[in-house]
Amino acid sequence: MSHRRSVFFDLDERYARLNERDPLVKLNQIIDWEAFREPLSVIRNQPRKSQTGRTPCDVVPMFKILVLQHLYNVCDDGIEYQIRDRHSFCRFSGCGLEDKIPDASAPAT
Repeated sequence: MSHRRSVFFDLDERYARLNERDPLVKLNQIIDWEAFREPLSVIRNQPRKSQTGRTPCDVVPMFKILVLQHLYNVCDDGIEYQIRDRHSFCRFSGCGLEDKIPDASAPAT
């Protein structure tokens, strides 16, 4: 059994082939998600009862996570796991491997 060593271009080809079939890539191409920033910020900027609790995440990635939850019928715990596990969900939401994923178990404030 021979073991072929992976090279950088193999990874590029793999992602290109995934992109061809990933409906989330198409959504990111046709929707201007930044257009939602202002109305979402208005909603989020309601006065907080307390400054305790977790720091709010950026509104656009959180909105995209809610879209994923709706499209795939996934609960909060499920979407947290899926973003950690699925490259397509991670890319769509804008969460990089080094980014903090919103914690489904932490209470919102």
